[in-house]
Amino acid sequence: MNQESKKFSYDKSAVCPIDRGVALYKRFLGLRKEDLENKDILDIGAGLARFQQEAGKPGTKIISIDPMYRYLTEDAEKMLGKEEEKDDTKVSGRTSVLRFRDDFVKKGRTRKNKAAAINEALPFLDESFDLCLANFSSFYWADYQYPDNAERKVMVQEMVKEILRVLRPGGEARVNMDWWLEDEYKDILKGMETELLFSWEIKRRENLRILILRKKEAFEELSFGEK
Repeated sequence: MNQESKKFSYDKSAVCPIDRGVALYKRFLGLRKEDLENKDILDIGAGLARFQQEAGKPGTKIISIDPMYRYLTEDAEKMLGKEEEKDDTKVSGRTSVLRFRDDFVKKGRTRKNKAAAINEALPFLDESFDLCLANFSSFYWADYQYPDNAERKVMVQEMVKEILRVLRPGGEARVNMDWWLEDEYKDILKGMETELLFSWEIKRRENLRILILRKKEAFEELSFGEK
């Protein structure tokens, strides 16, 4: 599947208007204040991009991507349904989303540094970011879209490859996932280590798992015998 055909392979039921700020990114991705300073950051599955608004300080540039930005130009009301009934720490209220839609589509005020895109087909040049974040987005989408383990494995591999492609050497990505998928994702990552130049670890936080990917510097691939 090429980049164009993958670009919007999700159905609308997989798109939720997430509205989380810096505090919840720190909580669910294990971030510290200094992790966000003086960096080019990609926020994958950013929803209403409140994180971008709160963390976008001088010296820090944040690009937000979400397939929702495409659907906002179509029929937002039909897509949203009864969002008011959902937990507002996870999904924003209908009023907030419609306000964001009006600004985005009609006034263009919220379009800056945003792109309608998905993790598997990132519309950016190689080595564009110092930090990539996916907070309740990428791996959760993969699980929702592909309940079959074999299909999910392919999707996760594509996601990881794309993240590593746009990361600069020495850069880092943080992606959270359900605890019960930890062993499956460990096996996927172990199978990719010989192909791609990266290291990884999984940290436990509450009932979540946080995958931390680090893109190695070019010289780190050189080996001179036993250590």
